[in-house]
Amino acid sequence: MVLGGFWGFIAVVKFYNDAEIKFTNKLFYAINNPTATAFVGSTTTEGELIPQYRSVVDQARRQRDYFTIITGLFYILQMVDAHVDAHLKEFDVNPKLHVRIDPMASPSQGIGMGLSIRF
Repeated sequence: MVLGGFWGFIAVVKFYNDAEIKFTNKLFYAINNPTATAFVGSTTTEGELIPQYRSVVDQARRQRDYFTIITGLFYILQMVDAHVDAHLKEFDVNPKLHVRIDPMASPSQGIGMGLSIRF
């Protein structure tokens, strides 16, 4: 499960990185060829699409960076979890240790609930 989550985050980072590269190439093409038509049969030129390309590149870069940070935090969280599990593996649990919630009746305080811990 941990490995699947890690690879999932890596896949999202790769998706946004590929999108950034793709639209960066389109942006450079639009800057170098502003009078070229953007689509077949369209009157829109590449120069008119430069602001949209810049916006998409910035968004893809931002999302890639966010998911890179989240992936790193996920990795650190898994290391901490493994460390805690390793220390708790040898924790001695006493079978006589009990925690119970018992009803209580006291003449001075009335009826209520109490927590009793027995060692």
